[in-house]
Amino acid sequence: GVTMYDAAYVALALLQDATLYTADENLLEKVSEFKRVRHVREFTL
Repeated sequence: GVTMYDAAYVALALLQDATLYTADENLLEKVSEFKRVRHVREFTL
């Protein structure tokens, strides 16, 4: 599973129709079905 904090951030991103960027490889692996959670390497300005 994921921590309560990680779950809250993912849920908030989904509820707000936002993208969550993270460097947490474990989190990315565990929530890979959510396309709105991406690695920080994918962030562009």
